[in-house]
Amino acid sequence: MKDETTTTRVDGDLEANQGPRSFGQVMPVDDVRANDDGNSEVSVKQGPMSNSRWYLKLLDAGVEENGIRPVPPEERTQTEYNELFTVFFTCLLCVLPLFFGMIPLLLNAGTVTGFTLIGSIVSGQAIAAVNEGAHISVNVGIGIADVGPATVKSVIGYGSLMAGYFMTFGGTASDFTAYHSPNGSNLKVFTYVYLGLLTPSTPLLILGAAIGGALPNVDSWQTAWDSYGIGGVLAEMLKPAGGFGKFVLVILALSVVGNMVLSNYSVALCLQMLLPIFAKVPRFVFIIVTMAIMIPMAIYAAAEWATSLENFLSLIGYWAGCFDAVVIEELVVFRKMDYTTFDPRIWNKWRSLPPGFAAIGASLVSLALVIPSMDTTWYTGPIGKHIGDLGFESAFVVTALAYYPLRSLEIKWSGRV
Repeated sequence: MKDETTTTRVDGDLEANQGPRSFGQVMPVDDVRANDDGNSEVSVKQGPMSNSRWYLKLLDAGVEENGIRPVPPEERTQTEYNELFTVFFTCLLCVLPLFFGMIPLLLNAGTVTGFTLIGSIVSGQAIAAVNEGAHISVNVGIGIADVGPATVKSVIGYGSLMAGYFMTFGGTASDFTAYHSPNGSNLKVFTYVYLGLLTPSTPLLILGAAIGGALPNVDSWQTAWDSYGIGGVLAEMLKPAGGFGKFVLVILALSVVGNMVLSNYSVALCLQMLLPIFAKVPRFVFIIVTMAIMIPMAIYAAAEWATSLENFLSLIGYWAGCFDAVVIEELVVFRKMDYTTFDPRIWNKWRSLPPGFAAIGASLVSLALVIPSMDTTWYTGPIGKHIGDLGFESAFVVTALAYYPLRSLEIKWSGRV
């Protein structure tokens, strides 16, 4: 049977072609064309996938059908805002923060040389001599003296890594509130999300710092770290517990699933926004493709996993600085905290949306200071060499400064916010 195609004029009424749909009714975008007035004509085609049994079974199993289409207000009925706490709490209640807690000591390990080394020996000897009855060896004394020495450079570098760890949620947090009622308290939403991020991370970061401090003083832990990274250290720590320790280790290993679920959820949305044709592709397809690419990349990066993660998060932190500066300034300065200025009815009308030149331009301008301020294993700029990695701070400040004049010119040129 020939597929039936209907064409709907999107002329500002979101509900005209975006309204609630009955179960099993799939309306993928077949074609998107912009008219002279900036409106779009969307051809909605009932293709083979909409009638396929396996696809309907996926929907029945709970697979979300909606993609980048803005959710109409009448469909945003969830009022259980405490779910946001659970979402982010489970995302970060995993082994990942343990490694981040260890990073300050690991980064600092390469800088403790020369007089610091001599000072450690002398301090260790002094600690060992304090109480001979305690049987504290010089080696243990050196370990006590060495735990925690931090340079300005390592502290600044760790700050950039933490920015890459936390602030990237600024670009994805709204993905998980799409079905919540917009009439709820802003403070309540912020509190649940903030506590969801902070509560699991803080104790795990502290625990990671404790493990990192003890690492040089426990030979078996150091050997495990050299062979298997943080997983090896955890296995060695749980070894005295026998079979139960192995069970706990498996649970810890699987704890990252919650983190991966949130990431893949947002990745699918991001990929659908790249090109209009991608809106036709079901989101779960993007997740499968992403996993297929990620697994071999993870296997390759595992050989130098600590370095790979550190470099990746540094770069993510630079991007987060640019992104967050633009989002905050756009909302606070140009839109006066008025969320109604974000009109969901023009989401697919590129002629009615901001061109984006100001955001791109401001981000590019920031590179003039970001690059000299970098301090990574593969490149160190002149500023980063002496002070530490200031890439995130540079990206945020310079982007914010450059965005105001560029955005003002863009508004004047385009005639719209």
